[in-house]
Amino acid sequence: MLGFTLVEILVVVVIAGIAIAIAVPNLFVSDEERVRQEAQRLMLLVEQVRDRAAFSGYPIAMRMSDEGIVFMERDPTSVAPKWQPAQSRELSPRAWRDGVAVELVGADPAGAASQVAFLPAGVGAPFRLRVFMAGASGSPATTSGAKRERIIEGDALGNVRMLP
Repeated sequence: MLGFTLVEILVVVVIAGIAIAIAVPNLFVSDEERVRQEAQRLMLLVEQVRDRAAFSGYPIAMRMSDEGIVFMERDPTSVAPKWQPAQSRELSPRAWRDGVAVELVGADPAGAASQVAFLPAGVGAPFRLRVFMAGASGSPATTSGAKRERIIEGDALGNVRMLP
């Protein structure tokens, strides 16, 4: 007869429990990891747009909204500085991922100044982008809240870096 004792069944259950305890945290990405990944992606995108403006000879702007980024180009036919949505496929609008949001620190809440512009000369206005979980409120008061946001900073010379 083939039978299992209670001890054998308990050993199998314990091993299965340990395997599940190890696997579950790796299956679901934490909020901190989502923010880190989106900040890294955004930083690379900012550098790409900066380089594109420098090499193309035309100013390009990144307009931030609750939904994502819309890329803008200066209208070459207009005398006044007028921005229009970019026509290039590489500069198509992009949505934020996984509940992450981005805001331009110090921007006008009405959205008029919520864009970062890159000039062909490689210089532009300094900026700070705050990447955070959309459900998180304002500035975090706890240490764990501080990990749920990242700051991307750009200086007037076009250098971009992520603050620790």
